[in-house]
Amino acid sequence: MDRTVEERFIRQYIKEDRQERLLFELFSKKNRKKALSRFAHGAELLLKPGYRKCAAIDLSFLKQVKTAYVIPSDGDLDGAEAPGETVFSLCQNETSPVIVIGEGFAIVREELEAGAPAIFLLR
Repeated sequence: MDRTVEERFIRQYIKEDRQERLLFELFSKKNRKKALSRFAHGAELLLKPGYRKCAAIDLSFLKQVKTAYVIPSDGDLDGAEAPGETVFSLCQNETSPVIVIGEGFAIVREELEAGAPAIFLLR
């Protein structure tokens, strides 16, 4: 976990009245999954205006990204830099919410349920 990267994401893209609680939860080993679950079905409630909803196919640009920081709800990649191909695959296949923080962009993908998950591209 890189607190600097995660805090920058929160400060830049999350509504001010939600920031402190999310930071507390993200930085707590006990509550980290709770913070991520807030993005499962309610990302729009947390995000500042300015995002663009997109489809999974619109994330193909990730394949060209050298590395990006990943916050999935489960797995070994939580809080790690991963190659673009790996991040793209994670965004396509992970069933839990995923946050990707890259150079000049972020992606929040809600939980995969019936149908396609909502994906928010932030720049």
